[in-house]
Amino acid sequence: MLRTEKEDGSEAEMLIRTDEPVIPGPFREHVTVAFEEMVSRSDYIALLSEVQETCTYRSQYPWLIESRGNPESRDSLVYAFRYALESYVPTEKHPPHIVVAQASSAPDADRLADLACEASDDPSSLLGFAIGLKRVGLDYEAPQDLVTLHVIAALRSYCDERDVGTSPDPW
Repeated sequence: MLRTEKEDGSEAEMLIRTDEPVIPGPFREHVTVAFEEMVSRSDYIALLSEVQETCTYRSQYPWLIESRGNPESRDSLVYAFRYALESYVPTEKHPPHIVVAQASSAPDADRLADLACEASDDPSSLLGFAIGLKRVGLDYEAPQDLVTLHVIAALRSYCDERDVGTSPDPW
């Protein structure tokens, strides 16, 4: 639902969305911390590199969300992180810890941390992620370690589903 509201008594009106999802701050913090932890730990370098490769591959298809990235203003990796969270469908409450091989070259950790934080500020992606977690009995108050495991599983799932939606012919 949209409503209009006058701005400081002027004649101009601005639209305000009243139906935007409200995500509790602690849940948003848990997702942000999960991303920051992944970026800072060397055992997730290979997974993050694979996410970047998957994003680069998917960004060549103009109908996929990753292709919306603009190098001058937005990075398509933000869209990839958001899509990974939003489309994640967990199958168990405690996903297994994903052991990944060491990568020979580390991605730019500072850049990834900034992009991940930007992705975790998107209410729609967080809502989709929370709905997925609800399927396995978790809610906004899920403990940090479980949220982290599910963020990792969401990124793993994103990489595993690299070719989903890449066919221009839906039939």
